[in-house]
Amino acid sequence: MPAGGDSLDERDGTEAAFEGSMRVLDLPPFDIDKSAGKVSLIKTRADLPTAPNSGKVQVFLDIEGGACIQPMSPSRVSLRTSLALLRQFFRLGVRGLHLTHKRRISSPMAAASTRWGAS
Repeated sequence: MPAGGDSLDERDGTEAAFEGSMRVLDLPPFDIDKSAGKVSLIKTRADLPTAPNSGKVQVFLDIEGGACIQPMSPSRVSLRTSLALLRQFFRLGVRGLHLTHKRRISSPMAAASTRWGAS
């Protein structure tokens, strides 16, 4: 279940990537609570289903694009800041992060990937 993205059309068109992702991450807990046990969030290996369960939906949260973990100013890109934000998203239940989605990012984590042609 995408919990944010790096393009404006995936947010409301005005929010920065971080704010948009945080707003979207605020929604799943309410929806999961309203499901009366029919939906659960996968956070650990123990949460993974061992067999199909027709009465329950299990989801994990991911973020499409790494823009939400980089500072607003490209000149202030910091691996320390990016990793701190990544840890916070993990604490909120995010278990996947696509470093790029619809645009290039300037995050230090992606810097090495451009060497091999990834964008």
